[in-house]
Amino acid sequence: KDFGIGLKIDLRAPFTVLSVQGVLLESGGLPRKDVVLVGDELVAIDGKLTQDMAVDDVSRLITGAPGTLVQLHLRRPNSGPVVEFAVKLRRHFLVKRQGQGWE
Repeated sequence: KDFGIGLKIDLRAPFTVLSVQGVLLESGGLPRKDVVLVGDELVAIDGKLTQDMAVDDVSRLITGAPGTLVQLHLRRPNSGPVVEFAVKLRRHFLVKRQGQGWE
């Protein structure tokens, strides 16, 4: 089974975060909802740009074995000046594809 990172992401580019279940940072601890926010846009996954990717490729890169790491590069467009940042997250959330996005 594939595990994701606790985010529901739109099925269309720019792959906007629709909801946050809680992400696990590389350092561990409890799932957090204050690192990646609703409205953040996915720019790259493990250094691969997402702008021309099919949704299945995005899903394949984000999901994987539980406990493994994935690095996301995100853009936060709705916070005044556009902020871009990278975060390394641990896969921990069983993936379900539903409606307009997947978790």
